[in-house]
Amino acid sequence: SKTYSYSITQAPFPVTDYLATLRVEARGAGARVTWSGRFTPSGVSDDEAQELFTGIYQGGLTALRSNFPG
Repeated sequence: SKTYSYSITQAPFPVTDYLATLRVEARGAGARVTWSGRFTPSGVSDDEAQELFTGIYQGGLTALRSNFPG
């Protein structure tokens, strides 16, 4: 598998210490992509922060899938 990690030090998100990782694993003729993040909520609950990033990740993965159909 291949991985790519990035951090955001200043962003318009209510979290600090944000570190995300994209993992791509070959699956037959396709691939499985997993996008995960680690962060500390700031001014919001854990659930609110998780809901925010779940939406961001789902949108990004949907856009990725639309660019690589099949």
